[in-house]
Amino acid sequence: MSRLSNLRKGIATPHKIIEISGMDIAVTVISSSDIRECEEAVIEAKKKHGIEYCNENFTNHVFDINLVAKCMKDKDDLSIPLAESAKDVDDNLTIADINAITTAYSELMMNIGPRMEFISEEEYDSLKENLGQIPWKDLSTQQLLSLKNCQLILAL
Repeated sequence: MSRLSNLRKGIATPHKIIEISGMDIAVTVISSSDIRECEEAVIEAKKKHGIEYCNENFTNHVFDINLVAKCMKDKDDLSIPLAESAKDVDDNLTIADINAITTAYSELMMNIGPRMEFISEEEYDSLKENLGQIPWKDLSTQQLLSLKNCQLILAL
């Protein structure tokens, strides 16, 4: 199916246009397999550099540059990636640019799911009950982010 026919059906890639370093880019939602590749890059970096070197800042940076390499696209054609690799991102973007893109990605992920204000009281109570029973250690980074955002909303 062509991209045009997907657009006509309303099946467009969720994305957000942001400006970094004076350039407009698209931040797109990526697949769960792409997220898994970002997580695997963190595991490989830990093996390469040794676990004592790999603090939380290091592992977050490795994940973030891999995420940015996959989700940063040409604003006029969402099928065209702007980065060749995570190394390309690391070499050519500032930490502020990377943070802006990952923040936009997080906002995009929060806004594509169901909205809390549209669920019934029974669904809300069930969600709160089940949220406490989820094994956090088994979740991917993307799932953890979504769950944490949901938990923050429920706490309000």
